[in-house]
Amino acid sequence: MRFEKMVSRGRGILALTMFIALMSAPALASELDGVRFDDQKMIKGRTVVLNGLGCRDEVLHNVKVYVAGLYLESKSGNPRRILRNKTFKHLELKFISKVRQYSINNAWRDGFKRQAGEDLPKFSKQIDRLMNWTTSVGSGDSYSFTYIPQKGLEVRVKGELKGTIEGDEFAQLFFSIWLSDEPVNMRMKAGLLGRNS
Repeated sequence: MRFEKMVSRGRGILALTMFIALMSAPALASELDGVRFDDQKMIKGRTVVLNGLGCRDEVLHNVKVYVAGLYLESKSGNPRRILRNKTFKHLELKFISKVRQYSINNAWRDGFKRQAGEDLPKFSKQIDRLMNWTTSVGSGDSYSFTYIPQKGLEVRVKGELKGTIEGDEFAQLFFSIWLSDEPVNMRMKAGLLGRNS
């Protein structure tokens, strides 16, 4: 009887040790251009997985601006389905170059204009709100954007929660900047869809 108790206790200690080891182990990560992203994240109690990575290049000056990671509830290579689905989406931009606030806001203007076309005025308040939260960034800074179904787009700048921009339609427009038929960069779109691995 004493032997059985010792075996049982030993198994319990072993299980506890393995659990602690798993919890303390570093998360698996993927890397692009020296920038690392966790392979999965916990967002609002939901697990999202890294769908793909893409780098935004400034072609004129041959400068890499940021690396983006797109996280979804389940991986997909279908951009229209990703945009249409009302499931958690998380986009993280990790900057590798210094970028001024006005340059980022100019990029927002161009991106939204390209995607919204004549409907651009319809989203003016949401766009203005996003631009008011924009700040200059340096290497190592990040922006992150989380679509929360039936709520909107949660925005963090350099890790600080700025707020949520309401509306599923605006969130879809926002992610269209990278995933539409006319994205900011085709190679970057392919990367976010997991097609560059």
